[in-house]
Amino acid sequence: MRTDFGRLFLHGALFGVLLITILMTAGAWEARSDIGVDSPAQVVKKIEIRRLSNGSEMVSVFLDGFHVPNIFSLDGGNPRVVCDFAGVKPGPGLALNHDFSGKFIRSVRVAYHRAPSPKLRIVLDLVPDIPIDVSPYFFQKERLFSLTLSELETTAP
Repeated sequence: MRTDFGRLFLHGALFGVLLITILMTAGAWEARSDIGVDSPAQVVKKIEIRRLSNGSEMVSVFLDGFHVPNIFSLDGGNPRVVCDFAGVKPGPGLALNHDFSGKFIRSVRVAYHRAPSPKLRIVLDLVPDIPIDVSPYFFQKERLFSLTLSELETTAP
């Protein structure tokens, strides 16, 4: 699977715009943002998955503060995109399994890990053998983190 990790935008007066682009053609890739703001509230309230009119698929994570995750992919026969939110817990009533059956996303799973350090892990189970572009965005005012997945444009050699 070929994955193009797209753009990470932080929206807000204090944070400006941060652009990270990583392109990997084989193996696992990792992108990490160590930018953070201390927040007393550390909860994921809700997760939504939807198809966009342009054919892309979006996972929206509604938070109670500013929490930028560590994002990485796992390739192979069961490709996944993983978002680890350090120090964040699931909010009351947060659904842990989301079946989707989309063009790129099969399902989204949520787990809370206590050790070695507390984190909320969100895993996007992907459809194999489709090259995708993953574009993460954080909208500070709305406290919304989203991942948009679209088909990666490939050029013939």
